[in-house]
Amino acid sequence: MSFSNTRGGVKRLKLIRPGYPANTSQVFHTPFLNAIRPFSTLRFMDWTGTNGVDPDFPARLTWGNRKLPADATQDEWGIKKYGTA
Repeated sequence: MSFSNTRGGVKRLKLIRPGYPANTSQVFHTPFLNAIRPFSTLRFMDWTGTNGVDPDFPARLTWGNRKLPADATQDEWGIKKYGTA
């Protein structure tokens, strides 16, 4: 989907899946909601990299190389992604 020549942008756009009323406030598809209903918690393991963690973790984690509150990110242990180029 793309918009052009909108002179200030597209505002208040709402896409509604077929079969739902135009005034719906429902965000997710009903079959999806029914599928997750039995669960109290959803884990976004791939999104947060849970399964792709460094195989040496936590073996090479020491107090000296811990993440600090001032670091740019708390993600990706052991790789130069902590606010440095």
